[in-house]
Amino acid sequence: MHTQAIVRRRLRKVKVHRKQYALGLGFILSLAVIFILWRSPDFLEETQTEVKFFQISTGPTGSAYYTVGRQIASAISRPPGAESCESGGPCGVDGVLAIGKASHGSVANARGVDSGRVQSALIQSDIANWAYSGKEMFKREGSLKNLRAIASLYPEAIHLVAELGSDIASPADLRGKRVAIDRVGSGTNAIARKLLNSYGMNRFQLKLLEVEPSRAADMILRGELDAFFSVSGTPSPIIQDLFSKGNVKLVPIEGKNIELLLKKNPFLKKVTISDAY
Repeated sequence: MHTQAIVRRRLRKVKVHRKQYALGLGFILSLAVIFILWRSPDFLEETQTEVKFFQISTGPTGSAYYTVGRQIASAISRPPGAESCESGGPCGVDGVLAIGKASHGSVANARGVDSGRVQSALIQSDIANWAYSGKEMFKREGSLKNLRAIASLYPEAIHLVAELGSDIASPADLRGKRVAIDRVGSGTNAIARKLLNSYGMNRFQLKLLEVEPSRAADMILRGELDAFFSVSGTPSPIIQDLFSKGNVKLVPIEGKNIELLLKKNPFLKKVTISDAY
């Protein structure tokens, strides 16, 4: 009993000593931290900076919109704690972390920006025009007045790509064929439908497939598709790859029907893109 009592008293003494030591060490460390922050107000200010997220709605993964949107997001980002631009860090906007988000395309992007689901988006100029004026596919919901243009990035062309051995020589020859027009919500889908309508064709007179150009390219190589539409900058990597395989041809989009379409939509212009391939 005596031995146990001595041990307990010694243990209590040791515990007291350790507690005092920890308190003293903590006090010294606190003074050191306060001194560092007092000497480094920039550091204190930076740690209190909040991250501001900025979303850019782009297009399907693998599309030009997706690539460009992510590059823009990288260029304008500079989250708190990043190295300075002069030291090799990002040269974007202080406190901003931009994100390029995949989407179905221009029509979906216009609605996303108008509703506030995303802060910005890449949109075809014709789709932006119809969205803001409440025309075409936006007629039922009305004008999307929350849209504002930031910049015009690059021109795009409407491509009609057909299987090399097919008898498709103009959009009029698509009647009864298997034609891909990109996914619902994309600008390609919208303009392809409008173009087909200008030739008096509806969805019952041909087999429409709503798949993106990358998948359409694979299908045309396998013989599962006769033609597909794609709205993109030139040269389009997807179409360029098909041409390298020698399995496709570009179909001219011209004639009286197209002239009337251009007259009604002055933001559309005739261009020659065959040289790009």
